[in-house]
Amino acid sequence: MTRFVSIRNGQVAELVSRTDEQVVLKMENGKEKPISPATLKRWWKEIEEPQTEEITSTDEVVAEAAPVIEEEPVAKVEKKAKKPAKKKTIDNPHPLKKVIEDFAAEIGTEVTTATVPTFKSLKVEGKRYGAFTFDDDSVTLWLYSEAIEGLAEFRKIKHILDARVKFEEMNDEVVAKVKQLVLASLEFTKAKIEAKKTK
Repeated sequence: MTRFVSIRNGQVAELVSRTDEQVVLKMENGKEKPISPATLKRWWKEIEEPQTEEITSTDEVVAEAAPVIEEEPVAKVEKKAKKPAKKKTIDNPHPLKKVIEDFAAEIGTEVTTATVPTFKSLKVEGKRYGAFTFDDDSVTLWLYSEAIEGLAEFRKIKHILDARVKFEEMNDEVVAKVKQLVLASLEFTKAKIEAKKTK
């Protein structure tokens, strides 16, 4: 019997069948779940079952059990040590971060944090009209290129928010430019929302 454990939620499942196109697992609740071999490889780890051998002497039991007890914690510690520590926050973020957050509140929109704490979304009526990333040295606005065309130079990429404008300096001119770009993207998004409402 081959068993697997989910690395996402710790659920244990038993292998029912395996082909090149599909793997069927029997979940703890008794239901069978078909998944792809790629999903099995990515999200499930095989549970190594201890081999059962007939042992006649209690001395052999003690001799075999002692090394297993010592080796098990060492293997777990090594796995934890291999994971690099992720930096979750920026200790001293660029001052434009606060300027953008304050401005978003001032114009009645919200700033939300995604799973990556250095990525913030700018939303109006639940719709994203922009975003920005930040670190110690800079802030990069993610906006609609159609909204800011002609207002600033930007790097265009394949993304819904396809314009990237990076700011490293902090002065009155930069603050005014950031506000202008954020407002332009907001107005563009509001127009799109209104156009959908009238359809």
